[in-house]
Amino acid sequence: MLPKSWKIVISILLSILSIVLFIVYGGKVRKHSMIAMLLCTIADLFMVDAFGLADISTYIGAVVFMAGHVFYGTGFLKSSKAKSYAIKNKGFFSGLALVIVATIILGVLTFTIPDKVEPILFIIIVVYIAIIGYNLVMQFSYAYSEKGKRYMLVVAMTLFIISDFLVALDMLSIIAQPQNDLVWATYIPAQAFIILFCDELSKTKLQKAA
Repeated sequence: MLPKSWKIVISILLSILSIVLFIVYGGKVRKHSMIAMLLCTIADLFMVDAFGLADISTYIGAVVFMAGHVFYGTGFLKSSKAKSYAIKNKGFFSGLALVIVATIILGVLTFTIPDKVEPILFIIIVVYIAIIGYNLVMQFSYAYSEKGKRYMLVVAMTLFIISDFLVALDMLSIIAQPQNDLVWATYIPAQAFIILFCDELSKTKLQKAA
């Protein structure tokens, strides 16, 4: 199992990478992605209970994570509008379908597998998935409009929703804690792909404008 210290180190390194890429290449989409990654690192610190707050740490981490997803999604939405891309394209609807399917599967599992059904917790998780879904749909939409290397955002967000889906199953006691390594095995590349492929690794006038 990946040690807690390594999880924190990896998350911090990803944030540093996002800062470096923004400083070197600029661009508004990279700025939003950098802020989002910094928020996710703060959330990671709470999720691994780095401050010794026990159960409350998880809830704080979840709230900060949601803020990170909002920054990610809003960054790609603004960039799409700046480039006059159609928001509701094939990428948008593909992402929306993925989120809906994931939510339905989670709902079926929640109300059929556990001995004790926790509808309130399920509602909280659905709200969390909805916010992740906003980010996912915006990135899918942007990737479809940009094409090329930006399709890596589709890979990234697919890994992201798998990671958070596993977290939700753990919170509902449907799977055991040892799956935590699988969560990080999907979460780390997801964040790395977003940071690396959210924009070109070169300076252009259009990049700075968007």
